[in-house]
Amino acid sequence: MSSSGGLATSRATSRAALAPDADAPRAARDFAARTLRRWGVPQWGEPVGLVVSELVTNAVRHAGTRATLRLVPTPGGLVVEVDDGAQGRPHIVPPDRRTADGGLGLAIVDRLAEAWGYEPRPDGKTVWARLSLPEAPPPPATGPAADQIVLELPWDKDLVGVVRSTVVHLAVRAGFARRDTEDLRLAADEIFSLMYSQYVEAPASATIRCCFLVAPGSIELDMSTPVTPRRTPAADDFGWHLLQALVDDIEWVADNGSCGVRAAKWKSVV
Repeated sequence: MSSSGGLATSRATSRAALAPDADAPRAARDFAARTLRRWGVPQWGEPVGLVVSELVTNAVRHAGTRATLRLVPTPGGLVVEVDDGAQGRPHIVPPDRRTADGGLGLAIVDRLAEAWGYEPRPDGKTVWARLSLPEAPPPPATGPAADQIVLELPWDKDLVGVVRSTVVHLAVRAGFARRDTEDLRLAADEIFSLMYSQYVEAPASATIRCCFLVAPGSIELDMSTPVTPRRTPAADDFGWHLLQALVDDIEWVADNGSCGVRAAKWKSVV
């Protein structure tokens, strides 16, 4: 699977050998972050780090052998490759069999990667994931070219469907491809869940406000609720890491009596 694809930069394939222990995923993420900084694309850190972490975790947990991680540059992103010493075809765990302790790994890889798969080897296998990533994001949606759409919704978890359909409609208007649209829809779901978790018991007057700024190639979402936050997302929360991988910019905003999330997504440069 390794190929630089004639990339006209100084980037070269980077390799790391990893021991079969619990520290391997963190070591792999750190290695990936250093590589991306050296390549001049630190903004790729969240999606690449998440894919690297999940593939290495699978190698450590299921193969129990030493692993080799490779980051292979391509003209439109990179390929993550992980070698391990186990045979067998990796597969996505069905939703009804996933638990808090495992089962999400390849589902996350499938969501973030353009394609993924595996190649058997005489001494094991190589699992790979190809990511399409922009060299640099365009400027945010500001100025007269951006349209503003505001939803003021009653505090009802079933109304997440309204948010989803709005996101999809606006993503099409902004010219997003299907994968970008799905990423933004999933991010809106995660943000809505985070907002919903701020209430123990919501008063009848509780609302959720969704403000969208839409321009060709970009969407900003500001989702908030008028409540003092009871749960602030931590930097190492899985859900927050996932959000950082799904969108291009994200910020938690809280003050006295309100909290919310501001997120921005830009159309991928293919």
